[in-house]
Amino acid sequence: MTRTAPTARAVFATLAGVATLELVVARISGGALAPQQGVGAGSFALALAAVLWGLRSVPALAGFAPRLGTTLPPALYGWWVLAAPFQGRPGWLGALLGLGVTGLLVTAACARGRALPGPRAALLAYAIALAGSWGRVALSESSWPPSSIGLAGLAAAGAVALGGRAAWLLPVAFVPHLQVERWEVEGPVPALPDVLLISVDTLRLDSARRMQVWSRLEADGVAYAAQAPSPWTLPSLASLLTGVEPARHGAVQTPGGLTPLPERFTTLAEFLAARGYDTVASVHSPFAEPHFGLRQGFARFRSETIRFWPTPAVPFGEGARPLAAAALAGLGLLPPHPSRAELRVADARDFAAARRDRPLFVWIHLLDPHIPYRHASELDLPLRERLLLSGAQYHHFAPRPPPRVLSLLRKGYDHEVDVVDRAVTQILDALEPGPHGRIVVFTSDHGEEFGEHAGWEHGHSFFQELLAVPLVIAGLPGLAPGEAGLVDVAPTLLRALGIPDSERGALDGRDLSTPGERVAYRSSHPLYGDLERRAVKRGPLKLIAHGSTLNLFDLRRDPDERRPLVGKHPALAELYRALPSTEPVHEPPPPLDPDTEAALRALGYVEPRGPAPRD
Repeated sequence: MTRTAPTARAVFATLAGVATLELVVARISGGALAPQQGVGAGSFALALAAVLWGLRSVPALAGFAPRLGTTLPPALYGWWVLAAPFQGRPGWLGALLGLGVTGLLVTAACARGRALPGPRAALLAYAIALAGSWGRVALSESSWPPSSIGLAGLAAAGAVALGGRAAWLLPVAFVPHLQVERWEVEGPVPALPDVLLISVDTLRLDSARRMQVWSRLEADGVAYAAQAPSPWTLPSLASLLTGVEPARHGAVQTPGGLTPLPERFTTLAEFLAARGYDTVASVHSPFAEPHFGLRQGFARFRSETIRFWPTPAVPFGEGARPLAAAALAGLGLLPPHPSRAELRVADARDFAAARRDRPLFVWIHLLDPHIPYRHASELDLPLRERLLLSGAQYHHFAPRPPPRVLSLLRKGYDHEVDVVDRAVTQILDALEPGPHGRIVVFTSDHGEEFGEHAGWEHGHSFFQELLAVPLVIAGLPGLAPGEAGLVDVAPTLLRALGIPDSERGALDGRDLSTPGERVAYRSSHPLYGDLERRAVKRGPLKLIAHGSTLNLFDLRRDPDERRPLVGKHPALAELYRALPSTEPVHEPPPPLDPDTEAALRALGYVEPRGPAPRD
């Protein structure tokens, strides 16, 4: 029996219903939903409806256009569901598979004498594809979906039941987030300056020196070429917040997995909260999860990490980006998803608006220079190259990209550094100094390699492109120039704020107001390769140890670490004795929860990479 084609009203109802369902599910399962996302999906739906409305007047397309309008939304979503598992394995396989299935769906719906039955059937197809995507995540991650997915499922069922009236659910997509933030500190208000700690993931020292914010802060402070205690994020940030080396605090990679920061170590936030500070953080990193211990002492902690259950999930972001808006952003037709640096700026403005009559300790960590480069759509590059940068992962080009791709990746990295430069400037302007002034610390957790020693990315070696990081401290008089490390930040701030040694405990860092040219800065616990690899730097001399292989460099004469010193050197034995321990410091790590493990896997932190290149 032949069915008539859907009317133009059905086309509009289908597009509006599918866009609404996508927004509602994204809001329920993915947390905060920016208004821009709704505008993106809605404008796509209206534009497509307008095109189809115009096509209906073309005799040859009179039957084709309405059927396409009721078929395309669920077909596009089915494409995403099928293509996602194949991204990077290789990506074209998933794209071809998705295109093929989409073509079959559209062809079947537009076959002579047949038509899709209208909005309810399109919404049902969308809901089935949605359930399929959740099932794929559940099976691939071996985890049950969170309870919010049940609510999203009810929303999908409600949309199917409403059919052409599914757009009535639209207000649900804009229900305010119910998270309640409260200050915790009470009692006397200390007359102390605000402290603003800004850390940038994966920021190289040479790149930082070209930033405008570097010049701005250096004019009011002291800039250092600091040494990172590890070539990756978790141990470096733990050392930054505690003043303790990775060999002691133990927030490292072990044969048993990733180990969190133990509660027995006191963080800067805990010290300052006890001193009367309001403490607040906005952190974009998978290590912002409570499991890893970096939240200790913060009254308000906003984190952005990956959420796999929104539809579709945004890689390295907890906000869900509806499919239509994500597609248009990838084509450069919409601004990038408002996350990463943009959300850190928005949080800084919120913190400034919500502050009380107390000194404020703010920690902001930006992830933008870490792959993939999500602002690549702003670059004047061919679409293929922008898509490559916006989805780049280590395994796509391991162990080292070809020179042309490596150059392209560096271009994407440099652009992300520019994005961060503008964002940090806005953060500094938003968080104006309190009545007793402001101390600003600007730094990084580690650098990034772009082929300097036959590698790429970070976490695998102890050369200076990964360990030399920027450190600028502004608004704190009396600092001595010279050597510095991330472990020195906490002791320096605690001294400046009048916290006595008896309260600080045993810290590995030093107060930078005291000259210390001969201080040894130790780095250990790589993320990939042999965990016995380590390094120590004292003045211009640096020793990298890998088992019985020792390479000594004079960074003053050989800053690129190309010519190891040969023969006996008088400092070799002394530096060897100063190498950090690689012995385990506590019990095996507790297991990761499935969502956290999935987030780390997306960034490559729990996937084996094979042996790292020898130093």
